Amino acid sequence: MSNVVDEKRLICTDIGKNSNKYWHGSIHDLGGGQHVFRVHFGRVGYEGTPKDIYTGSLADCQRKMQSKVSQKGRGKADPKNKSQRISVYQEQKTIGGTTGSANSSQAKSVTKANLKRVATQQIETKGCKVAAKLVSYLSDRNIHNIVQATTLKYDDTTGLFATPLGVVTQDAIDDARDLLGHLGVLIGDNKFGNSRTLKLLGEYLQLIPTKVALGRKSPEQFVKTILPNVGAVQQQNSILDSLQASLHALETKPQKKQKQGPDKSLFDVELSVVDDPKILMQITTKFERTKKGMHQCSHLKVKKVFKVRIGQMDNAFKSKGARMDNIWQLWHGSQVANLLSILHKGFFVPPPQAQQCTGRMFGDGIYGSDISTKALNYAYGFWSARGGRDENCFMFLIDFAMGKIHTPKTDRDGPFPRRGYDSVFAKEGMASSWVGRLKNNEMIVYDVSQINPKYLVQFGR
Repeated sequence: MSNVVDEKRLICTDIGKNSNKYWHGSIHDLGGGQHVFRVHFGRVGYEGTPKDIYTGSLADCQRKMQSKVSQKGRGKADPKNKSQRISVYQEQKTIGGTTGSANSSQAKSVTKANLKRVATQQIETKGCKVAAKLVSYLSDRNIHNIVQATTLKYDDTTGLFATPLGVVTQDAIDDARDLLGHLGVLIGDNKFGNSRTLKLLGEYLQLIPTKVALGRKSPEQFVKTILPNVGAVQQQNSILDSLQASLHALETKPQKKQKQGPDKSLFDVELSVVDDPKILMQITTKFERTKKGMHQCSHLKVKKVFKVRIGQMDNAFKSKGARMDNIWQLWHGSQVANLLSILHKGFFVPPPQAQQCTGRMFGDGIYGSDISTKALNYAYGFWSARGGRDENCFMFLIDFAMGKIHTPKTDRDGPFPRRGYDSVFAKEGMASSWVGRLKNNEMIVYDVSQINPKYLVQFGR
């Protein structure tokens, strides 16, 4: 097999023209001083067409490739408006290289890592086979969430997510989150055909390549294929969480072997199954007594309970939250594909992006509820844009240090958080500009040192 000695990866997304294309140029060493310049192009998510362009010396092939890249970057004149350029390609933000043959220094530093392997090695399960099996399952679901919703493909040997456009970097994820925040506002206002929506979604797809079915589509139809509603925006945010957890594992530098204890360079977590009948009964009773039949997940039952300790969160809570008044044990649901990310980095206060990305009615904080099925609906997938329901889902029981509590009369009684208060208690029945009347209690804190996950509860039929 010939060696790749140089390559360029370009992408072109123009929603107005129903265009979502990639172009990959590469130079291969054939031996004996001979090289070949090859291209591979097509619509994102489809096989595309390979083609040999030129065979000759390395320098000649590089000149040919650079000429083609420049041509692609200039695009071509719009037949309907000569002053406008169309089919303009740009370089994809990736760490470069294809699976197993990445040639950049950053790519070389990550190809020996693997999220699943790192998680199973570093999460302390104290010999509990049930907990170890859960870690493996969460890793698989994290991977599945990415490959199902994007054109990224997972290589189990290297741990890389490969695509015709390369592997997405942290910079690309950060830029994608910012774009998604603005898109959330526009989608929430039903501005599917708005020129700004088309521009932002085009930029987003250049960062997170997503397959869009072939066929003629108006710009509005193109947008609705990917972001039909706010739930789809939230789901894209979930994909970015999953991708970031995997990327962090890949970029983790090998640590020196410790004399005692497991390596915790990525996961400082302890996880064990709870078999104490008293604790199991307490948690089951808490769930059953606080559930509401109106929630679609109310048919689910407690199946297993895991005691969890996330090192950084436990330490931070001891330094602040544990010393505060009003410590309440509340439910927090999250889709299973995000759980490994939470175990990796703990919970965090989301950055000040559009609230539609994560449904944050009361500002950028961490949300919990004493109504079990209100929280479980998030894990169950009730708001999933794809309509899928997860019968095997999970929910955290978390200590919330509420401290001094602000109880607003409406969701406009902000800003949130209110100065002089530690938390918000939004009560059921409160007037809301989002949903008319709040149907469930919501409790929000704005500092991660005010929460500490204690249990991870598994649900099923």
